Amino acid sequence: NDKTWTQVADEVEISAGTSIKTDTTGLATVIFPDGSEMRLNSSTQIKLTTLGLQGPSLKVSVFQTLGSTWHRLQKLVGAGSYEVETPTAVASVRGTIFGVDNTATSADVFVEDSQVEVNPIQTIGDNRILLAKTMLTKGKMARIDKQVINQMASKHIQKVADQPIPKEKLARRWHKFNKLEDKEIIKAKIL
Repeated sequence: NDKTWTQVADEVEISAGTSIKTDTTGLATVIFPDGSEMRLNSSTQIKLTTLGLQGPSLKVSVFQTLGSTWHRLQKLVGAGSYEVETPTAVASVRGTIFGVDNTATSADVFVEDSQVEVNPIQTIGDNRILLAKTMLTKGKMARIDKQVINQMASKHIQKVADQPIPKEKLARRWHKFNKLEDKEIIKAKIL
């Protein structure tokens, strides 16, 4: 559960309902049955709310409480789905490479390959309302925070503003690490 943590240094099998938290020096990688991967940076916390296969179709839902994740997905087939939810947004994909940086007040969703659907979330009491979706394409990023959510809810703005991924984000050690890891995966598949 979310209150009791077990330190892990080797491979372990996980299932829906599993929470993963990395400390200030830890990293983690989740490898899904289809070969897709989710990597967690240090000081990151997620919960796998859905994890399973229906025939050849992978279904994954992640709630990212805090921190940075990197997702490298195989092309989903059939009814497959992959979602990352934060307190302020939901990113939905069908086969891509993307990242989510989540703080207590905002989420940055950025796309390395293909496209990602982003939906800001408005919370009213216990209800979470998905606002208008935006498709982000390769090289783009969107920041979703309370101000964006309030503007969309009150002015009925139909799209989250996107921008090129900032150079400082591309220069981060976490970003470079994941680009190298992805390059090694592609290289191994070619050999």
